[in-house]
Amino acid sequence: MAKIHEVYPEAELTNVERIGAVASASLIKNAVLSVAIAGVLILLYISIRFEFHFGVSSIICLLHDVLIMMAFVCIFRVEINSSFIAAVLTIVGYSINNTIVVFDRMREIRKADPAIELDELVDSSLRKTLTRRKSRKKRLFTTSPTKFSRASTSVCSKNRVWTLSF
Repeated sequence: MAKIHEVYPEAELTNVERIGAVASASLIKNAVLSVAIAGVLILLYISIRFEFHFGVSSIICLLHDVLIMMAFVCIFRVEINSSFIAAVLTIVGYSINNTIVVFDRMREIRKADPAIELDELVDSSLRKTLTRRKSRKKRLFTTSPTKFSRASTSVCSKNRVWTLSF
């Protein structure tokens, strides 16, 4: 820190996140237990609301999404901190939400046509769900520039701090 102060006298340390080995083992144990309980509860919820094999496939989809993200973390050597954990939880939340939306669409189509084949059911459900997502993204991208243009900005030139408030 002394070398940094020599070059940048106004620099200050604002945040340090370090975890010791004992706390780390406890955190890992609690995290694994939490994930296992959440997985069982998700499986139970989807099994009650839809069917058991839908619940199993939703858990597999969640594992797939998290493993893909972890692969990017390993490849790009991203630092794992509290912001990263928040991002993982956000991805898991969106993933399970999208999975439930697709399952709900499958249930609606199956009610309308009980004799439909599984592959046709899945294809039709995904197609209808993706069409809905496209229209939502179109609305998002058309309204976002307006929000940013109306945002109040304050720029501090010395420290390059930008604040956007909506």
